[in-house]
Amino acid sequence: GMSAKGEIRRLALIAEPNEGVVTNVNPVHLEFFKSIDEIAEAKAELLEGLHEPKVAYLNNDDPRVRAMARNFAGKVITYGLKSVARFKVQQIQDLGIEGSAFTVQHGQGDAHFVLPLLGQHNVANAIAAIAVGVTHEVPWEQIREAISQIKPEKMRGEVVKFREGFVAIDDSYNSNPRALSEMVRFLGRLQGYQRKILVAGEMLELGPEGPELHRNCGREAARAGLEMIIGVQGQAKEILEGALDSGMDRSRLKFVGDALQAGDLLARTVKEGDVVLIKASRGVKLEQTLNTLRAAFASMEP
Repeated sequence: GMSAKGEIRRLALIAEPNEGVVTNVNPVHLEFFKSIDEIAEAKAELLEGLHEPKVAYLNNDDPRVRAMARNFAGKVITYGLKSVARFKVQQIQDLGIEGSAFTVQHGQGDAHFVLPLLGQHNVANAIAAIAVGVTHEVPWEQIREAISQIKPEKMRGEVVKFREGFVAIDDSYNSNPRALSEMVRFLGRLQGYQRKILVAGEMLELGPEGPELHRNCGREAARAGLEMIIGVQGQAKEILEGALDSGMDRSRLKFVGDALQAGDLLARTVKEGDVVLIKASRGVKLEQTLNTLRAAFASMEP
């Protein structure tokens, strides 16, 4: 990852890598770039900085990542969920808050995995890791075992269960429009919960496109059938406007100025049978919302 042109180039000069993985090109840090194509150019600096023998692992589902292979003189290994690739994911089974099960199709047949991380974007990340492992002749069984033992880092899709009978998904470390939309779709697919609540903080550094990108996420949330959206700080208000445009009732849309206010509102609102997704840019400090819940209720620490 990076937030400005030249950052990855400088890091490659220091590390002198032989291999590089490019997972995606998303609309992030647009405050510092003229377009998403410039973000792609900045990420391609990794491939430009590789030393012999050069190997690039590219997500074939992302057209901007796929295009990086055209000017790359080294070996390209592709992976993906949807497109034709050397390592292709098939038969993804959504296990709810337990993660996903999936099958990887490769040159030697099929291999089955269970990944205890939330969302299909993490399946894509897992297949990238699998591709690297197999290329370096790590045994399939060892890779399968390692994937099954992965645990989310704090504030990165961590599931927190409360004794009062509700669940919070703490994804508060960071956010961008594509990641938020992916997690909103995941929330919408969850079964076995009475109400689905989104606490969505402002997504920072999006530049002039920020308001519309926030509204698009709100439209996605409305389509997902959520019970309530709490927007936190600044342009998060546009998330609510997008949901309103897509038919969500205004009474189910709340806006607050900071993470502590969101925690107070959520503590008064949440009840048994609810599932709550908490996600925002790092600067919003939305972990304070979860801390407020932990102070008000008894969490069952993972």
